[in-house]
Amino acid sequence: MKRHLLLPILFLAGAMGASAVSCGTVAVPGACVLNVGGQVQFTFSNFTFANGVASGTQPITGADIGLNLNAGSGLSAVLSMNKVVTQANPNTVFVANSGNTNGFIFTYNVSVTPLAPGTVLFIDPTKVELVTRSSLNNGFGSVQFTTAGGPLCQALVSAPVANCTLPPGTTNSLTGVGNILSLSGNAGNVSIGTFTNTLNASFTPETNTVPEPSTYAMFAAGLAAIFRIRRR
Repeated sequence: MKRHLLLPILFLAGAMGASAVSCGTVAVPGACVLNVGGQVQFTFSNFTFANGVASGTQPITGADIGLNLNAGSGLSAVLSMNKVVTQANPNTVFVANSGNTNGFIFTYNVSVTPLAPGTVLFIDPTKVELVTRSSLNNGFGSVQFTTAGGPLCQALVSAPVANCTLPPGTTNSLTGVGNILSLSGNAGNVSIGTFTNTLNASFTPETNTVPEPSTYAMFAAGLAAIFRIRRR
């Protein structure tokens, strides 16, 4: 295949990318990069498990938190977190038994870059959502979406979706983004399954400036003057 035909094909293949990416676990993350709409690329990195606390149940570790990345509506990326079934912690959900507590904190960095000439920005709202949660009245559970310098944003088992505001001055990168999960068994077991963070971006294409008519006129006058001088 000729080179001038191959390059556009390679560009399109890279721009389209995959619509779903498995990113490993918080303890052992893999490449977590997603192209959306042929316009923007999201890159998640530096997953760090801060701590896990529990009473009466097995505490969650970074190896227990699975990561998956999907394209959302518009120019958005949806990072989902699910409970990995391990020998040490065989639960299929994040759980706290009756009268006990369980929780953890982890963080990561995320950036968005353009796939075509132009500029990109993170825009409000971001969103945290409890996709699967326990039945009500048997305990309390919440997931907080955190950003460095930004307000906490909390989804509850009774109100599973929360829109979040980004810190002032946010551009195309965020550091110290993360989640805090808290479970309290109260009178019965409480559990949360998969939860997600959704980050939205905007893309502004680069505009080609078209010269004003007066610019064309000056250019033509200059060419005419040069032509007259050469004739002399």
